[in-house]
Amino acid sequence: MLARFNQFIERWIFLVTPVCVILGVVFSDITIHGNVLVPYVFAVMTFIGALKSSFQDIVHVFRHPLPLLLSMVCIHIIMPVLAFGAGSLFFQTISI
Repeated sequence: MLARFNQFIERWIFLVTPVCVILGVVFSDITIHGNVLVPYVFAVMTFIGALKSSFQDIVHVFRHPLPLLLSMVCIHIIMPVLAFGAGSLFFQTISI
């Protein structure tokens, strides 16, 4: 059962991630209680991801860098702009 769930997540990760971000923004009053766990979950995910990497994977990235570069642009430019836009759309800033 866990293997099927993992296959589903791996296949649809490009949709699961933005949906989870949107749910986190919409239900921020509930999800704020999990902020303490974020560094630990991130560390575990990074460690597990690093274990599955091989030297051939690194060579492949250097030979075909476009997917990595597009991922970096998406992660560091597009997603923050979308998050800022969603935050600006749903929440007003109060000027003092």
